[in-house]
Amino acid sequence: MKLSLARRDLHPAIAAVTRVVERRNTLPILSNLVLETDGGEIIGRDPKLIPLSAFDSAGVEILRPFKAIRARCVDCCGGSQAEVRKCVSIKCPLWPMRMGKLPAHLRVKSSEDEEA
Repeated sequence: MKLSLARRDLHPAIAAVTRVVERRNTLPILSNLVLETDGGEIIGRDPKLIPLSAFDSAGVEILRPFKAIRARCVDCCGGSQAEVRKCVSIKCPLWPMRMGKLPAHLRVKSSEDEEA
């Protein structure tokens, strides 16, 4: 299940929960959320501290890096894979990898390749 909420709608609810719950008990109660509050602002939690089950319950799909880049480019192009290929935003740092892989001529050669 995927849930989309506006930040302005979610913030008051999380703020209300954090005011009611004791500080020392907040982490276990909010441990399955991928968001937290910081000075009244909603922020994303550190992914290294979130259990995999929380990603699953939040509907977050874990992708390999180049698949994630491709998915971001498709999203940026309004969901059109054809438009990703036609993209002219060459100043975007993801542009060279928009097709889902790094072009061979841009790959960094390892020291073993140079010796051969």
